[in-house]
Amino acid sequence: MIRLEFKPRDLWIGVYWSRSWSGLFRQRFINVWICLLPTLPIHIRHAKRLSEDESKAALAKCSAPPPTPAGKPREEDEDG
Repeated sequence: MIRLEFKPRDLWIGVYWSRSWSGLFRQRFINVWICLLPTLPIHIRHAKRLSEDESKAALAKCSAPPPTPAGKPREEDEDG
């Protein structure tokens, strides 16, 4: 999807991009803004549907280990 946006707070010239993903919809997004004139960026958004394996791998990278009760060390912290 390509669209022209009006953003009065964006007084810059250049290119900016961001990557994100949605676990709910199993999609990866790449957003690119190209600003040739201040306040008028061209926004390009690309969405790629992830396979189930890619989705699980992305979720595993973002997931933190579950919390442990106070005072109890995690298994990897114990000497053994």
